[in-house]
Amino acid sequence: NKKSIKKIILGVLATVFISWIICLGLTGLRSENFSNLSLSTKLTFQDSEAGTSLRERVDFWRDSLKLITQEPLKGTGPMSFRYIYPSVQKYFLAISDHPHNWILKIGVENGVPAAIAFITFLVLIAVAVLKTKRLEMSQVLLGTAVGGALLHNMVDYNMNFIPTILTFFILTANILKTVRTPPLQKCVRLQ
Repeated sequence: NKKSIKKIILGVLATVFISWIICLGLTGLRSENFSNLSLSTKLTFQDSEAGTSLRERVDFWRDSLKLITQEPLKGTGPMSFRYIYPSVQKYFLAISDHPHNWILKIGVENGVPAAIAFITFLVLIAVAVLKTKRLEMSQVLLGTAVGGALLHNMVDYNMNFIPTILTFFILTANILKTVRTPPLQKCVRLQ
């Protein structure tokens, strides 16, 4: 299992390094023709829009918890966030189709049981992958990509586009295709 953990760490570091190089390169190319903020300015929230964006996200998350308490079991219905958010909205123009967090979106629109089921699904996948004795590098790299997408969707929800959500679950299935651990087999019947 130590080999799997080392492989995961190596894959994550390689993915982060390659992603960083690509971001720097693309930002450099863009700055040749357009005015551009540096990545460090964006990452440290020093640009003029960052404060507003951060405040809005915190408001969306806090207000989503309020909305969840209104309909905790069944939620308010698919794609309803945009329509029910104004009931708790503080700032006039701070509106969105989603709360910028995948789990909160599920909780608001489908209820707490659905959010718990989704979290359980993610935990089962993580446990199955971490218990795998033989991880291939492709699984590690795909896992890093899927993990990065998942983390991104905890601060900026992007699964409202069919190609994005299909890609997420197809990559997740590819990671799991060689995973053979009892918890996952019992829950999803991969064999």
